[in-house]
Amino acid sequence: MFVFLVGTGIAELDDGLYVDGMAVDGLGLYRSHPLKAFSRLERSKGALPEFTLAKPLFADRRFRPLEETAFFREFSQRMLATKVNAEDWFMAMEIIENRLAYKPGDLDSLRNAASLAAVMKDYPKAELYFRQYLKERPRDLLMQAGRAHILLHQRRFEDAEQVCEGILKVNPEALEARFTLLCLSIARDLEPRVELVQERFWLFCSLPEKRMLAGWVANDAAGLIRVMGKDGLQLLCHHTLGPGTHENLPTVHDALNQAELAYRGRQWGEALVFYDLAKEYGVSSVHMYQNMSRCYLEMDKAQEALDIMRTLVQTVPEVSQVWANVGYILLQSGLYVEATKSFRQAVKLDPGNPTALFALAAAQAGAGQLDQAWPILERLAKSHPGRLPKWIDGNKPYLEAIQQDRRFPLLF
Repeated sequence: MFVFLVGTGIAELDDGLYVDGMAVDGLGLYRSHPLKAFSRLERSKGALPEFTLAKPLFADRRFRPLEETAFFREFSQRMLATKVNAEDWFMAMEIIENRLAYKPGDLDSLRNAASLAAVMKDYPKAELYFRQYLKERPRDLLMQAGRAHILLHQRRFEDAEQVCEGILKVNPEALEARFTLLCLSIARDLEPRVELVQERFWLFCSLPEKRMLAGWVANDAAGLIRVMGKDGLQLLCHHTLGPGTHENLPTVHDALNQAELAYRGRQWGEALVFYDLAKEYGVSSVHMYQNMSRCYLEMDKAQEALDIMRTLVQTVPEVSQVWANVGYILLQSGLYVEATKSFRQAVKLDPGNPTALFALAAAQAGAGQLDQAWPILERLAKSHPGRLPKWIDGNKPYLEAIQQDRRFPLLF
């Protein structure tokens, strides 16, 4: 019943280059995880602007394969993975371009070449490869966003803005496009467009997305300073990560990374250490506070968990799940009357949420208000006949109160 807020879900694996399990993205940096869902960018049927085909940029080659064979493909892929993981970018690019010299239209190689050139900060070469790839795959939004960021570094602001606006027409939640547009807006006048600095959007980014943002800025700080200045970088960090984060970018990224690893490994105490460090350095994130609260709860420190959630409820009072999580902690602590108030607010904000409805009924049962709880239970028995028996099954006092009521057999 207790479900902390989560960010985006897990989708299919994305193709491309990887460094120690992390994908090299179109912005020339590492994504936090090779899953497309973390970037909120999915391929879509929506239309994007067409771009002219650029002539591929190939260097002279001492070696060109005479024929494309399964052995050569496997050998080339293994060599490429080895060089990328060793961060030997020049040799990795040599391998990719050798393959392109034999097979110029290979889309996987074009995408890898564009991303790798961005990592190497060879912006002219990256832009050429991006354009050639996107000529064939204009709906690949992640690569469109990568090209837009390259255009930002080339100070082609109008072209970059056009690409980003095209992406947002297809996917208004596209994180990469919003990030690049915010960079553009700051670089132009240090007064970002209002819709780009909406606190709620950046505050509700999932923690993998926050880590990705920190990685983008930390790894490209010098380049971003050239485009927008030190004051601009500070403003960018303030809006996307939190106030003061610009002073400790590598530490912020590492803290979020270590916290995520510990949290997924259910190492609650260790995760708290790194979450506290990220918080100390200024990271603002709804999901971080949610995770901190859960860590305390898993460590049987209900009061600390409750204190964090009550603080969060003051920050985002419009979020139903936050109220529900406050109610859950109160419910587990036996504070049924207070839990009822929290769950009632959660239901008010999200009337169609069945788990919040059941939680409200459970809290009312614990508080001895079975006559108020029963209409809710009858409603859930009709709308969720398969789930309600599982929710009621258990030996908690509030569940036993429902089970022992004379009306209980009539629910099913």
